Amino acid sequence: MPSNIENANISAIKLGTADVIKGYIGAEEVYPNARTITSAAFTDTSTLSSSGGTRTYRVAGALGAQYTLTGSNGASSPGVQTLSTTPTDYSITVGANSSCGSSSRTPTITILPTGSTVLGGGVSSTSSFTQSGVSSGTAYSMSMSASIQDLNKVTTTVGGTLYYAPGSTWNINVSWTIPSAISWGTTYWQYIYVSPNFTSYAGSSPGLYVINSSGWSYTSALHIYDSTGNQFPADRISTGNQQSGTSSFTVEYRTASGGGYQPQYAGGVRLRMYGPTNWGGPSCSTLDGEDVGDSPYHGATTYLYP
Repeated sequence: MPSNIENANISAIKLGTADVIKGYIGAEEVYPNARTITSAAFTDTSTLSSSGGTRTYRVAGALGAQYTLTGSNGASSPGVQTLSTTPTDYSITVGANSSCGSSSRTPTITILPTGSTVLGGGVSSTSSFTQSGVSSGTAYSMSMSASIQDLNKVTTTVGGTLYYAPGSTWNINVSWTIPSAISWGTTYWQYIYVSPNFTSYAGSSPGLYVINSSGWSYTSALHIYDSTGNQFPADRISTGNQQSGTSSFTVEYRTASGGGYQPQYAGGVRLRMYGPTNWGGPSCSTLDGEDVGDSPYHGATTYLYP
């Protein structure tokens, strides 16, 4: 029991000119006025998950003890406190440690006595536990290739420039491999696809016709037609939802039926192969350096000129 004058601690007692070191009433020490903290620690020091949570920090000791509680390494800070009941529990919030590649850490509370409060023997000023981190995941890579070769080259010269002419045909070869752990979107434009287009032309837009493309769906293209002259609804020839494969098909330069696409002349053929998009995979994984959930451009472009 401390000695006070009203609510203030007695800071010094003298007997004549000599300082009184200690004072007792019976066997109880009543001077000096130090209030002792007898314990201060987390009640649970098991490993906390990377997603975070709360833990209880418990302080016991003399009523009226004053101290500051400061959190670090993700732990919240209760701040300045006065012990009004013993023990007193503080709910400490620990934030998430869930960034990809994050190391484990040690959320810590530090207790700093203030005024005449002291830590009792064996009471540590810090208490901590381990919080898990998150691994950096797996770095996946995919491969894709596309090539185009003249199969039957028909050319003409217009204004001194050499162009491909109707009747030209090209052979296209493609191959791709996507890791089995990777998934991607479920509509045709999210698959790997090939888009052959003319780089330039003389006059109005010419048309390309797909002669054959075994294993590929015709979800293709403005100015790309099937072998009977029907225009495809989009600008690509899709692989479908296939993890890997190889394919060859032939593209022919023809006059399109229906007045808008008359015989014209093409300066070259650009072949693009790209995809997949909206891909996913194991948490924190990457595909060719891009994070899960991104929609990176994976592709290859080849040019062929007459």
